[in-house]
Amino acid sequence: MIPKKVILLLYLLDLVLYSFSSLLYRLGLNPSFETEPAPWDNPEHLFIAADLRPLETTPDTIKSQLPVLEFQSLVKKQGKSPLPAPECAVCLQFIEARDRVRELGKCCHAFHAECMDRWLDLGRLSCPLCRSAVAGEVDGQNGPLRVLKVLLRGC
Repeated sequence: MIPKKVILLLYLLDLVLYSFSSLLYRLGLNPSFETEPAPWDNPEHLFIAADLRPLETTPDTIKSQLPVLEFQSLVKKQGKSPLPAPECAVCLQFIEARDRVRELGKCCHAFHAECMDRWLDLGRLSCPLCRSAVAGEVDGQNGPLRVLKVLLRGC
């Protein structure tokens, strides 16, 4: 147990130090009372360490990643034959054999190329059917750090 006299002495020393520091601050000689921004106030500091910089995804870069092909060749590539004619979920029209379509990489859904281009130009970066992301993730954007990004940025 610490004696009361030692505690009182430490308290008085702290009071003297605080008074002396505040006097120096008032004179402009001690900047120790200035508040520094917290690390979480600057998003760059947060995302540089975890390499979670914002993705530079634009509709044009996504369009360049998604191939345009005829629906007939897409069906042959997939090896299955659609018995009912499929509908484009954007324009709700049937997709004919000679229509140009874009196949999404993650979910493999296909839409008219023009419809998907308009969809992307409106800033919608998810599949019109299943809402999976149209753009692939950049390396370093997967895994447990992705959860941190979602919590901090909300996306």
